[in-house]
Amino acid sequence: MRADVPVRITMRLPREAASLRLVRVITDGALSAGGAAAHSRQDVALALTEACTNIIRHAGMVDSFEAAATVTTDGECIVEVIDHGNGFVYNGQPVLPPANTLRGRGLYLITSWPTRCRCTANRAKAPRCGS
Repeated sequence: MRADVPVRITMRLPREAASLRLVRVITDGALSAGGAAAHSRQDVALALTEACTNIIRHAGMVDSFEAAATVTTDGECIVEVIDHGNGFVYNGQPVLPPANTLRGRGLYLITSWPTRCRCTANRAKAPRCGS
C-alpha cells in the first residue's frame, strides 16, 4: 500500500451487539493495510470496542452509529465513533472504578491504551459528549 495516501474507512452500523465484531474486523483490516503494527491494532480494537459498547448500551433512542478509522501518511491512527444519542458530560480523565465493580471501565480503558484520546462533541448539535 502506498504510504503517501491516507487509508480511511467509514461505517454506519446498527446499534446492536452484532456490530461489534464487524467494526473490529473491518477496522483491523484497514489499519493493517495502512501499515499499523499488530500491537497498535490490538490497542485500537480494545478502545474501539469499548466506545461502541458504550453507544450500544447508553445511546438511548438511536438506531445506528458511525465508526471511522484513518491511517494518515505519517502513520497516525485516528478512530472516530459517533452517535446522536443522549450524551453525557465528560469532565476529563476518567478514574478506574473499584475492583469489586463490574461496570464503568469503558472510558478509563479508552483513554488508557491509545497514545492520545479525546472526547469531543459538536456543541451546535449536542451540548454533551458522546454516549
